[in-house]
Amino acid sequence: MRLIQSIMTQIPSDLIERFSRLFKGYENAYGIYEISEEDADGKKTGQAKTIPRGATLEDYRLHLSGKTGIGIVPLLKEDKCWFGAIDLDIKGDVKLIEDHFVLEARIRALKLPLLLCKSKSNGAHLY
Repeated sequence: MRLIQSIMTQIPSDLIERFSRLFKGYENAYGIYEISEEDADGKKTGQAKTIPRGATLEDYRLHLSGKTGIGIVPLLKEDKCWFGAIDLDIKGDVKLIEDHFVLEARIRALKLPLLLCKSKSNGAHLY
């Protein structure tokens, strides 16, 4: 476990910078999510907070290393959207009904311009 944590905290600076440019957003605020527990279904719960400043490279590093979840507001000052996201949950009215590998295969087969990431609830985020 220590080896995994050590590897994850040693994320190259250029990767952090590229990620921050790809997911840039509102300069005056962003959100954080501090995970406190995980239920039997694997859903991670915690405390969400709004931080009244733009995210820094250190914030992105902490996010990529798994220490703190950050939520970037994709709107910029000039009312333009930098990126978009679709959230598919495993609970609720609209559920993720296939595993991540099947969903990824469907996205590729349909040639959709989407990137699939597993969410903290074991659902999916599509960017």
